[in-house]
Amino acid sequence: MKKLFFLAVIATSLAACGGWNDEKRAEVKSECAKTVGNLYTKEDAAKICDCVSTKINEKFPKADFKPSDINDQKNECVKDGKYIDILTKELEESYNQVDISADSLAKALDAQLTEEMSKLPK
Repeated sequence: MKKLFFLAVIATSLAACGGWNDEKRAEVKSECAKTVGNLYTKEDAAKICDCVSTKINEKFPKADFKPSDINDQKNECVKDGKYIDILTKELEESYNQVDISADSLAKALDAQLTEEMSKLPK
């Protein structure tokens, strides 16, 4: 009976060493969050890390990944999802505001010019 118990403990220990468990999944999410957490919106970061977790699970069924594998998959997920980092979004918004301001200024100048032209003798 002792031998059977001992074998069961060893088998359980070996099974726990390889493959995915909650700790490994949390490690992937944590490492991913470290790299994307401040670069993307919270919503985008969560989507990216879900993608990374899925890809890592599929690519490394024995959970034998390295931190660089997480980064590689993060790059793939960002590219696949066409996510834009916060700084790029802010830059695009700034350009849009400049365009709107330039259009408003052009319209105002055109209106002013039209008004001045209407004052000229014919």
